[in-house]
Amino acid sequence: MRSNFRKPEGARRRTKARRTVAPEDQFTATDFFERVVPAMIAKNRMAYQRHRGTICFWVYEVGSWTIRFGEKDVGRAVTAETNFGADLVAGFKKDTFARFLAGEEIEPDKGCYFEGDVSLLGRLGRLLEMPQGMVALRAANM
Repeated sequence: MRSNFRKPEGARRRTKARRTVAPEDQFTATDFFERVVPAMIAKNRMAYQRHRGTICFWVYEVGSWTIRFGEKDVGRAVTAETNFGADLVAGFKKDTFARFLAGEEIEPDKGCYFEGDVSLLGRLGRLLEMPQGMVALRAANM
């Protein structure tokens, strides 16, 4: 059924707004592991200390970080080191890790691999959850 409604003369056609993020507003792996994760661990210290296990994140051409759940010294909870003996080793290509941080579902063998206890990713995710999402995380840690 056609509408009899006509746009006023000179009115523009409505288009979908494109969401763009300036490069300086995007999280980098380094920001995530050196600023965001430690801040959220400090904020949720009790929940963090109840969990056990280690995750080694390795981001190709960027670096590697190890997260230790239950570490009493929050300053040592995230370290810039490779620990292939961790309970979970998660390796990513740089662009795949960016998509992972953006919340996209990533299939193993599509730019990433996981070896070990993958449930630790869920624990980390719950620890980092905030109702406002990653934008609020960014604002809280700058």
